Amino acid sequence: MYSTLLSLLFGAFFTLFYLKIGSKYVLPGNIWSHIKLGLICFACFSFVLEIGNAIYINYDRKFVTGKLVAACLSYVAAAVIASFFYWR
Repeated sequence: MYSTLLSLLFGAFFTLFYLKIGSKYVLPGNIWSHIKLGLICFACFSFVLEIGNAIYINYDRKFVTGKLVAACLSYVAAAVIASFFYWR
């Protein structure tokens, strides 16, 4: 239940981020522009945090890779979905 609530919270906050900041930096109707925004957000918000956790907590490399891929896909999907709602 908490995981579902966190996912909804992430979606709400990313949509707010997209409306206030992200929509000014993407090209309307260009899906690649939205994907780039998702990748930039991933690099800024999750990549550094996950690598730092992996270093200090000594996670297995496969586990860290899985977490990075999941976070990257979450940011890219959130950017694309937010763009569909914003530009239509």
